[in-house]
Amino acid sequence: MHYNDLDSITLRGANISIPYEMLLPLLDCFVIPVLMLLSWIFLKTRYRPLHFIAVTVCLLGVGAMVGADLLAGRDQGSSHHVLLGDGLVLVSAALYAVSNVCQEYTVKNLSRVEFLGMMGLFGTLISGVQMAILESKAIPVISWNWTICLLFVAYTLCMYGLYSFMPVVVNMTSATAVNLSLLTADLFSLFCGMFLFRYNFSGLYIVSFVVITLGFIMFNIVPTYTADQSYATNDRAYHLASSADVQQDIVVDWLQKDKRMRTA
Repeated sequence: MHYNDLDSITLRGANISIPYEMLLPLLDCFVIPVLMLLSWIFLKTRYRPLHFIAVTVCLLGVGAMVGADLLAGRDQGSSHHVLLGDGLVLVSAALYAVSNVCQEYTVKNLSRVEFLGMMGLFGTLISGVQMAILESKAIPVISWNWTICLLFVAYTLCMYGLYSFMPVVVNMTSATAVNLSLLTADLFSLFCGMFLFRYNFSGLYIVSFVVITLGFIMFNIVPTYTADQSYATNDRAYHLASSADVQQDIVVDWLQKDKRMRTA
């Protein structure tokens, strides 16, 4: 689980063909169906028709956000190594979905404290090895100053908050619901970019935010259920029906006996 999570982040950063603005929506869109499929198979999660409609609504909101980028004339980056970049995005999304499914199983069936402890321990070891292999030439050439150090500290605090609160939210809802809510993070990054990088504003950004929020609310209106719960419900209903039939037969027999006693 720790390896899949870190590799998904590594592959996401290694993508060299799709720019950041287009990478995140594509990544999020592919994560959600893969996550739902894995949850259906391994966690026995069962979705109702409203859940699929809600996911479709959220993906339409992401489409509106991408359309806003195109209408705003945003720089879409280099066109070199397109297939390599697309492949890295899809592999990263699949690994992230596997990590989220494992995380949901761990926090709901084992211990959230154990999950955070193991994630911190093995995440540090694995990321350290990857940094030594992949970033050994890039780190020495960094021009270190207070600004870069503060940015690293701010990024570390943000990731600490994400990995600390995400298991709590996953335990309360599901990994799919959490990833649907994270679709709005792309919009918040765009809003920040308007102030920091002078991105052009488009009304479709607001439309996208409203549509994604509506889809997220629709998804959480009706709770998901597991196959075991459905079987247990059916068994309970069968036993209740059987008990009712038995009680009805007893009442009928008693009435027939009472009627014979009166006629005698």
